[in-house]
Amino acid sequence: MGGLDAEVLKHRCVYNQTALSDVKRKGKMEQSNNNIKNEVRLLSVKEAGSRLGIGHWTVYQLIHQHALKTVKIGKRQLISSRAIDEFITGQERYGA
Repeated sequence: MGGLDAEVLKHRCVYNQTALSDVKRKGKMEQSNNNIKNEVRLLSVKEAGSRLGIGHWTVYQLIHQHALKTVKIGKRQLISSRAIDEFITGQERYGA
């Protein structure tokens, strides 16, 4: 009977390791999905201003000057994270 108990324990260990691997893999997938969900791709004018550290009126001026690209959905003008990054990159300069 001692051999049978060892075999059962061995089977349980293998099963538990497989189950633990599945749980870890599932956790990584859920974390990845949460990161995608938490990433805001389109921002309102007010949110874009907050991200840039400027007021909403200045954001509207940049849009009017074609310095900041927008996406129009219905009546709303939204700014993509990529457009903000491109704007910042275009404003970078050396020295004072």
